[in-house]
Order: sequence, then C-alpha cells, then structure tokens
Amino acid sequence: MPSYCPTFPALPPNPHTHAHTHSYEAEAERVGAANETRGETYKMRKKVLDLLPNADENIKKLQEVVDNSAKRLMVLAEKWEGVRTALVGEYRQLRIAAQDKQNDSRKQLDKIKALREDMKGIATGAKDKERLCVPRE
Repeated sequence: MPSYCPTFPALPPNPHTHAHTHSYEAEAERVGAANETRGETYKMRKKVLDLLPNADENIKKLQEVVDNSAKRLMVLAEKWEGVRTALVGEYRQLRIAAQDKQNDSRKQLDKIKALREDMKGIATGAKDKERLCVPRE
C-alpha cells in the first residue's frame, strides 16, 4: 500500500476494519429505518393538524364515508347470502346423492352376498344329490 504522507509510512491493513465497517453499515440501516418511521409519523400528524381547523366539516365528511361503507357492506352481505344459500343447497343435494349411492352400493353388496350363499347352498345340494345318485360299487 503506498504511503500518502511522506513523513509516516503506510499502516498495515487492519483485520478489524471490516468488522467495524459492517457494524457501521448496520447502524446506518437502523438509523435510516428509524428516520423513515419518524417521517411517516410526522406526515400523519401534519395531516391531523391540517384537518383541525375544519373539524365539523371533516367530521361530516368522515361520517358520510362511514355511512357509504356501511351501505356497501350491507349490499355485499346480501349478495353473499344469495350465493351462500345456493351453495348450501347444492352441497345438501350432493351429500344426499352421495348417501343414496352409498346405500345402493350396500344393497347391491348384500344381494351379491345372498346370491353367493344361495349358490353355495345349491352347489352343496347338487353334490349331495350326486352322491345319492351315483351307484356304489
């Protein structure tokens, strides 16, 4: 490293310089974030102070905004209720259809089991008759 001062030789690189630089950068970021927060707080307080001279008029405007929002919310609630009712009805129909299908499947399974039992009985009866019909030697 060249020396910029002719009287003093150049200092060797300091390994701790990087650590200090990093801590300074972190501190700068923290201070910057704090300044942003303070700036937002300042802007909000300035708006409030600007609104104070016309407080009655601003309260009326705010009440109108609140009333309009409430009306909009009621309209949305009515629309949602219509949609929700249709969806609940469709869900009930699908649930009943699924239950009916499951009941039909159970009935068919019971019929199949009964038919198998009948087939086993018939097969056993046929074997018994066959034994009776076959002459013994």
